[in-house]
Amino acid sequence: MNFIEVDMYHLYSILVKPKYNKKYIIAINESCKIYLSSPFKHYCLTDEPDQFIGTDIIPIDVRDHDLEGWWFKLLLFKPGLCEDGAKCIFFDLDSKLLKPIDEMLQFGDKLIIGQNPSKITHKSLVNTHLRKKTLGMYFTILNSSIMMWTGGNHHDLYEKFISASEEYMIKYFGNDEFITFEYPDGYDILDMKWIFNRTSLVDSVFSLKMSDAEVIQMLTKS
Repeated sequence: MNFIEVDMYHLYSILVKPKYNKKYIIAINESCKIYLSSPFKHYCLTDEPDQFIGTDIIPIDVRDHDLEGWWFKLLLFKPGLCEDGAKCIFFDLDSKLLKPIDEMLQFGDKLIIGQNPSKITHKSLVNTHLRKKTLGMYFTILNSSIMMWTGGNHHDLYEKFISASEEYMIKYFGNDEFITFEYPDGYDILDMKWIFNRTSLVDSVFSLKMSDAEVIQMLTKS
């Protein structure tokens, strides 16, 4: 899948207390101003809608969604949330951009999702998921700290989850496992070269973690 220029990206963040705070939202915004060459609109799904400046707020009423942590990511695919045809990007709040990200961004009919280097023990596992549990978790190499999709697609992913959310949250450790086994034909995996690890620093544009100190450093640049 080749890189294509886009007039406007739609950047999404999710902030549901208590783990992170609005400084991380601002840091992601500032990072994309530096490392994304095209304009973008920044949307934040949050249960604290009165605290934000500089992003378009999409309120979450946690009383309407009996979810925790990463499960809120599946709300991104709720019908009507994303503009049809929009080029949508999601990063976890502790994501760290290392250099320009334009060439990493990919869009098509499928959801593009990151992969977790700590879960890959052999090349044959990259395209083969083992349907077994280890320490109470199914094996999956997916890491939804990075996701890219075309707005209007993947409503069926949301609808499947919300139809039996309690059952799925008991069955699976998190949304990455749910996508792996319940949506196997709906995603493609992002090339490993874009994701930071010790052996691919030269090519990487993205790191899986940004510390509190790095957030402060980013904010002082703005």
